[in-house]
Amino acid sequence: MSMNIEQITQPHDKFIKACLADIEVAQDAIKFCISAEFAQQIDWQTFGPANSNLIKGLAKQLYADLLFQFKLKDEKEFNFCLLEHQSTPDKFLPFRIANYDIYIMDMHLKQIKQDKYLPDITNLCVYASKITPYPYSLDICDCFKNPTRAREKFKMFNNIILQDLTIIPEEELLKCGKADLVYILLKEGIKRDFLPLIEKRSKTFSRLFDRSYAQTGIVYIFEVEEVTPHEILLEAIIRVAPNQKDVIMSAAEQLKLEERKEIAKNMLQEDCQISLIQKVTGIDQHTIEEIKKRIELSCRK
Repeated sequence: MSMNIEQITQPHDKFIKACLADIEVAQDAIKFCISAEFAQQIDWQTFGPANSNLIKGLAKQLYADLLFQFKLKDEKEFNFCLLEHQSTPDKFLPFRIANYDIYIMDMHLKQIKQDKYLPDITNLCVYASKITPYPYSLDICDCFKNPTRAREKFKMFNNIILQDLTIIPEEELLKCGKADLVYILLKEGIKRDFLPLIEKRSKTFSRLFDRSYAQTGIVYIFEVEEVTPHEILLEAIIRVAPNQKDVIMSAAEQLKLEERKEIAKNMLQEDCQISLIQKVTGIDQHTIEEIKKRIELSCRK
């Protein structure tokens, strides 16, 4: 599935990817999506990011890189868990996930040559959108014109486990351990209005500063917010967490850098010279060249 650079770097995806880089946050996020019985079968000591080469290959080919590996208790083989974030409904989501799965299996067999079996893959999707509840089937057979006939032929793929954040009460999301504010901020991001969360549900919001992704969360809020001016939002956050001013101001600086990177990207797309982009944005040459590589990769898809 082809995507442009804007889709790849959109703030919702960047946010969840950055937060789940913390393995404890990732574990809590996964546990929320799967059954308690399945969670008990997993040896969480073996849970972590999938082989780096596999992740890079998946990201390069399909722009999906929230891929984890784990072992079940008393088993030697690794299984995989693919977590997809959706901010818009996609009728062909099951087909896209099936493409990911085939690629993961193929890469796994090429890299682990002694493995005689295909790996088991658990497909998870976290959904947060203005369109609620999620309107499409998660059964790949429903992507066909004749689903009944398709079901007679397709027995390979399990349905996707989808968590629709839009219909899950906040009190349930607060039970997600260290992933609680990941899901709550994604849910609030649909409205693009965070001031009610900050001011009226400040007890919930203040939990963000106990998380490893506090700065990432503040950046995400500013990137997505469309209702309240940033100055007012910043003042509200400082009022709620006056002892966290350093974290808050660091997030504001990070946001400014992201905005300068966006300017650099636009200038590259206009074929501006790197030396000129450096003067305008203050960004170093290496960073600009990395942005240029991502643009070129997107154009080849």
